[in-house]
Amino acid sequence: MFPSHDTICKEQTINKILDVIDSYDIFINNAYHYTGQTILLEKIIDCWRDTDKMIVNISSKMSYLNAERSGHKDYILEKQKQNQIMKQNIFKGTPKLLNVVTGLVDTEMSSIFKAPKLDATELARLIVFMVKSRSKISVQELVVDVPGLDWNDIGRYNVE
Repeated sequence: MFPSHDTICKEQTINKILDVIDSYDIFINNAYHYTGQTILLEKIIDCWRDTDKMIVNISSKMSYLNAERSGHKDYILEKQKQNQIMKQNIFKGTPKLLNVVTGLVDTEMSSIFKAPKLDATELARLIVFMVKSRSKISVQELVVDVPGLDWNDIGRYNVE
């Protein structure tokens, strides 16, 4: 429906997304381009302020790492920014927010890591459950990871 990941951060693409989502109640922000994901998060929160709509932001456990000591500095800094945006808005009643901080998910982007990964389908099922439960319980932040994965030495899994 939308252009490839390399155009997701362009103003024309973002405006198209904002026009289309106006008729939706839930937006799952998991843009492949991480700066585009941050821009979308800020804009959709502003657009959906004072509505009963919900934004699910997919963040990364890598955001807890020291960006300066990582080969993934830009990615980590953007995920940290997304987490901060979510925290700044967490006490506001609208829109509803859910920040899902994930460990490694079995996707093309995480293929550089030869470590155990979360199954994307299982993660999606968990998110659907959280979204469906929002009228009874509001989970605003959730950290999900592979059981037993030691992140203290995550760099050893990097094959890049």
